[in-house]
Amino acid sequence: MKVVSAYQCEYCTRCFARKVNAIQHESACNANPARKNCKTCVHGCYGFIETEKPTGSNYDHRIHCEVPDYTYFGPFCDYHNIAIFEMPYTIDCDRSAPIYSDVETPDPGTCWNYEYKGKCGWTRKEADHE
Repeated sequence: MKVVSAYQCEYCTRCFARKVNAIQHESACNANPARKNCKTCVHGCYGFIETEKPTGSNYDHRIHCEVPDYTYFGPFCDYHNIAIFEMPYTIDCDRSAPIYSDVETPDPGTCWNYEYKGKCGWTRKEADHE
């Protein structure tokens, strides 16, 4: 039997033989709170929500022009009450950006309402229905 040393990511369980690979991974790791990923936010949930037909940038209206409102099951933001794939990931979004502009802006791909929940993973719950 052989004993080997490895470098483990500080935020998840991935291990690497080379230190440089571990450092590179940590900066891009979804569990790294500095990335402000939806999986590490208190608002990042997984469950059912009632929603209107898709409107996000990943949705092609030319193909699906007659889609009715539906119940979505998957990751969603309980702050905005919309599916994660529909979230407007730009800092100048009218949903997320504060009214004043003299504050430091978050990195692109993050939300103004991000709050670290202390771990990585979706919170299982159902959205508040209006």
